[in-house]
Amino acid sequence: DGNVDEALKWFAEYTKAAKNSKGHSLVSHTYNPETREIIAIDIISGPNAMDNHIGNCFPAYAKMIGAGVEMKECVAIVPADEVEWWTNSLKVWGASRFIVKTDHTSVVVPTKEALAKKKAHLIECGLPEAQAAISVATDLPGGFKETTPSSCFYTHVIKPDGNVDEA
Repeated sequence: DGNVDEALKWFAEYTKAAKNSKGHSLVSHTYNPETREIIAIDIISGPNAMDNHIGNCFPAYAKMIGAGVEMKECVAIVPADEVEWWTNSLKVWGASRFIVKTDHTSVVVPTKEALAKKKAHLIECGLPEAQAAISVATDLPGGFKETTPSSCFYTHVIKPDGNVDEA
């Protein structure tokens, strides 16, 4: 078993180093004592920022590993032209579940007609009209107000015998 106190000491140092690294728009880390999981979500702006991250974070990361921590999962969604670079950079950490994929969509600037259709569709899908209006308004010029980021990590599984009509 790993040394929890020692691991958390170095996890705190690792987090501090990540937050002080260049090119990070979000560093959100926590520890779940019920599962003994160290959970980290970082949004890193490209290979140069990752190289900076490694240079800043590796000393504390190595001490975490030395305290009995192992990487279980590493999932990255990256630009298509950087998949090979990120794969080579991240695979060395030895996560038992390792995925590097490209984002599956591109950004489209919506027209007013498209936004009206979007609102109608949201309502049709069951979203209350007031929330549909608020959600669509965030796509209008000046309608989006950026605040302090909140991190959300989602994992979904497609059920082998799932029935989409029951969703």
